[in-house]
Amino acid sequence: MRKTDNWKFILKIFLKKFSRSFYSLLLVLMVTDILYTVGITVIPAYAAKIVVQPESSIVIVLTTVAILSLLIYGAHIIGIYFQGKIAQLTFDFRFDYVPIFSKIIFSWPQKNIDSIEGKMIIDQAYESIYNGANVGIGAVKLHFIIKL
Repeated sequence: MRKTDNWKFILKIFLKKFSRSFYSLLLVLMVTDILYTVGITVIPAYAAKIVVQPESSIVIVLTTVAILSLLIYGAHIIGIYFQGKIAQLTFDFRFDYVPIFSKIIFSWPQKNIDSIEGKMIIDQAYESIYNGANVGIGAVKLHFIIKL
């Protein structure tokens, strides 16, 4: 019976099940975040540049900035949507992980299951499975994304 924070084991199971979906969603998130970051940096500079040009019409400047802003914030909204999709994968996996966890627990000797340490590990594991993004699978996924 080990008491470890074995997030690599959990992540390996998660990626085995969802690798194609997860990496595709992660790629979309990276692209939309890059577009958003570059956009909110470039739009004000671009607007300032074209405003100071004497041949610029205020209508053209405002229209251009409005269109670019809509595109950039549209990319941001798409990114938020796909963050929700990753959260859904994580939610689904948390509940799919219960049988895996149960199989591990049932392979322990009964004295380990009945011990104080065993009960503590089981309680913490169930809390990790059911408690969302702060601990457990959700935290593993966040830890993985942050490390990229």
